[in-house]
Amino acid sequence: MTNTFINAMKFQKKVSIILIELVYFIIDGIVSLKEENDITITKYNNGTYFGEIEVIKKTYRDYSVITQTNCEICSLKKYFVYNELATKFNEVF
Repeated sequence: MTNTFINAMKFQKKVSIILIELVYFIIDGIVSLKEENDITITKYNNGTYFGEIEVIKKTYRDYSVITQTNCEICSLKKYFVYNELATKFNEVF
């Protein structure tokens, strides 16, 4: 049976990742979060994740994510995050 909540993706260097209601987990590679004026806010690498704040707080952030190296990234769908967290932290949701 295939797990439809998790999606594995491969990106080449210098690709923009669109943040769309997913939490992203970096399996291999480096990405940069950049503001509109192309200033790097931070970098993430193997074993780190991003997009969780937008999913949990139901917000949109005005920055872009650019791969700095070839990357392998898994994404977790928003409703899976809600379902898992809501069962453990019902008062937050």
